[in-house]
Amino acid sequence: MQTEEQNILQSFRTAVRWGIERIQAIPHAARIMVFTLISGFITHGFFYANTLLAHDCIKPYGAYFSVLRWSTLLFYFPRAFLLLPWVIGLISMVELGVVNILIARMFSIRKPGNQFLLVITTVTFPSVIAFHNFGAVDLFTGSLMFAVIAAYFFSKKGIGNVLLSIAFLTISVASYQAFLCTAAALMLMLLLTQVTIR
Repeated sequence: MQTEEQNILQSFRTAVRWGIERIQAIPHAARIMVFTLISGFITHGFFYANTLLAHDCIKPYGAYFSVLRWSTLLFYFPRAFLLLPWVIGLISMVELGVVNILIARMFSIRKPGNQFLLVITTVTFPSVIAFHNFGAVDLFTGSLMFAVIAAYFFSKKGIGNVLLSIAFLTISVASYQAFLCTAAALMLMLLLTQVTIR
């Protein structure tokens, strides 16, 4: 009886070890994107399947765009005529996946466990949950993505990267001004990381 339990436990450990090895074999960016898609759809899947985001319930967003939010159209255009909830969800999860990939690269997060914790933190962050309540989540996650891209280019050397950082931050802020704080916080963390490492 005890031998049988030991065999089951050994088989379980072998299966877990095999799974961890397969996860570690996946390239970093692909692994983070898969983590984001799976955890994102588990966390927010209700919104993508609920009638709150069905095409009959969505307001004509074009009527709400203004000169002050000119870059929102950049995030809205790819799915302007595809107002299916799961399409909006997939776009938003891909955008959050890019956010996670860039943050992992900026802070050299390489271990799968730490990457998974990063993904879970981002996907379940209160502001990301709040974006889903607005119905046009991909417009907010797109703006967030551009703010993180701005911070990513800020971390690179050269005047060209600084100009790219300013351009991406301008596009992000032109859609949702609150992400100026997100970009500023990431840039400050990068500066503190460089100071403490050096």
